Amino acid sequence: MNNALKGKLFIVGLFLFCIFFYIGVFGANNMVIGMFIAMAALMNLGNDFTYKPKLSFFKVLLLLLILGIVAFLNNPISIFGCILTFFVVFGVTITSYHLFATSVYLPYLMLYFMMMSCLPVSFEELPMRLLSLVVGAIFIVGINLIVNRNKKFKLSKQTIDSLVLELNNAVDLKLAGDEVSKENFKTANGFYLNMFYHFEYKFFPSPVQRSVLNIVKSFQHIGAIVADYDLSVNELDGIKKILYNLKDIKSLEFFESIDVDTKEMNIVLLNFEYIVDELNNVDSTREFILPDKKYIRSLIKPVIKRSFSFRSVKFAFAFKMAIILTLWEILTLLFNLPLTKWLYFATIPMMAPYINDLADSAKKRLKGTVGGALIFILIIIAAPYLPLSSDILMLVVMIVCMAVIVYNLKNTLIVTTVTTVMSVMAVLSYVAPDIAIELKVLWVLIGAAVAIALNYIFLPYSVEKESENNLKARYKFNGESINMIKEECNEKISSKKTSLLVMSDICGENIEITDENKSLFELQVKITDISNFILTYICKYDLSDDFKNNMVDIIDNGADVNDDLENKEKIILHSLGYLMDLFKEESKYFN
Repeated sequence: MNNALKGKLFIVGLFLFCIFFYIGVFGANNMVIGMFIAMAALMNLGNDFTYKPKLSFFKVLLLLLILGIVAFLNNPISIFGCILTFFVVFGVTITSYHLFATSVYLPYLMLYFMMMSCLPVSFEELPMRLLSLVVGAIFIVGINLIVNRNKKFKLSKQTIDSLVLELNNAVDLKLAGDEVSKENFKTANGFYLNMFYHFEYKFFPSPVQRSVLNIVKSFQHIGAIVADYDLSVNELDGIKKILYNLKDIKSLEFFESIDVDTKEMNIVLLNFEYIVDELNNVDSTREFILPDKKYIRSLIKPVIKRSFSFRSVKFAFAFKMAIILTLWEILTLLFNLPLTKWLYFATIPMMAPYINDLADSAKKRLKGTVGGALIFILIIIAAPYLPLSSDILMLVVMIVCMAVIVYNLKNTLIVTTVTTVMSVMAVLSYVAPDIAIELKVLWVLIGAAVAIALNYIFLPYSVEKESENNLKARYKFNGESINMIKEECNEKISSKKTSLLVMSDICGENIEITDENKSLFELQVKITDISNFILTYICKYDLSDDFKNNMVDIIDNGADVNDDLENKEKIILHSLGYLMDLFKEESKYFN
């Protein structure tokens, strides 16, 4: 059995376990809550909770309890409840939606409106409802910890072995005359991505965290050189020799025995020196000194300012989601429209942060609604001839639908069709089948029209625009890196360097690479890597006055490298000169 099939079977099993558990413990009325809890668990798997499991559990638990309490307070619907809905929807969307990631806000919002409009509880039933949500939080976080248990944030023998093996395989490919790309370094890239989204890595990493980042970044830099440059056979053999002995190297004199035929190999050797130095000096007892408050404020303030303004895609999307869902609730309050709950359930998955995605999403949802309605009619026609009660038939349909969804997660049309069948089946206890279909189609049409109008008219964003903003932000960070080299080369600035590096790489992860921006993106990656390489040297070694003066002269005046300096210093200064040439080329894109 292949891993893909195992994964799909695991998801099906997860859904079934959740549904039957909630039916058995909390009653058949809470079956749908179990379904959305399972959906939330699945969509949160990409957000690793193993880094701080207790904090992660507290956040998920708090979110679910807030949803449950506000849903209770909002029944029956009131003006006060509409205000609460606005803030709940806005808060859930802005805190859980990640750019270019899975829409983890969706199951939480669906769960809120299900509890509010379809499964309201009395005050006496509220404790049992909240208990079901506590169990849901345990389930969401527990599944995440099990699935992500092998992800690491600390260096271990196994992790080092994986990084060494990956780089060694890339060298073998190069020796065989084959191409090497970023895809050949999934361990290093994945390890780095696991770390840098966490808050302290961004703004005030500890000494151990800085060491981990330096090691992984050095492996990435070496990998990029192996992939992008034509190192000689002797140099590639030298890299394999270093990798074979890496964990046993105690003296930097070992690197003097390695052949150097190209200037890029000098950079490879310096990166290996960084790795060896960090491996030999990782000490969790090292003093943890926060960067100065002014520096932290200078990094955090623009991030917060942008994140909580309409210039932010995340903020604008959360605001629009809150506006449209609150509007449906107000209309329900004023006109007592029948089954307007479908406006909520049709609008939530149809809303999109980028207008690029919206038209296609609406078209597929409308096709899926019609297709789902036709399938539902066939089920109703066949029902009298089946030896099943209506409750058993509904359960069977739900299980089959969930299996179809799991096996076609990436097919929006099929998923929409099946969810339509599920939603229409779920409301049979409230309304006759023919009316159910008519209202379903009506509310989906209205929801689609309003969602499209709102997204295109009010603060429209495109992926291209957001990528352009992140390219500009990364250009700014690259400029700050060069200023840091110039102004602080005589200070130990590793904490500041790490924070700046991580912020720059976060911008890079939120850029959609196209034919138009690919050259600029690759240029920025080189600038970030070389800046980090130079700043790491500054943090690790004592700098001579001649070296520092030459460094400033290169940045300000494009001076030549002083040939009287020692070899390592000349390598760094030549790298700085190359960096300045790249930065000038990058500046042409923005000036």
